[in-house]
Amino acid sequence: MDRVLLLWPVFIRHIIDQQSPLFGVTKEGNFEFEIIVTVEGNVESTGMTFQRRTSFRPDEIQRGYRYP
Repeated sequence: MDRVLLLWPVFIRHIIDQQSPLFGVTKEGNFEFEIIVTVEGNVESTGMTFQRRTSFRPDEIQRGYRYP
């Protein structure tokens, strides 16, 4: 996904299948990694840009969780 129009809340998900780098990672395993997410955008009316970064470590990932 290259660009998203953020006029309302957007959920971006990653499906873990055999092509996923997270395939085979289990909660019980001793894996060390960090997923870094960066969102950049423009306010068209002012031309100002913004950037938000966050990260997720293995203990912060909710496996099998479904959003209502």
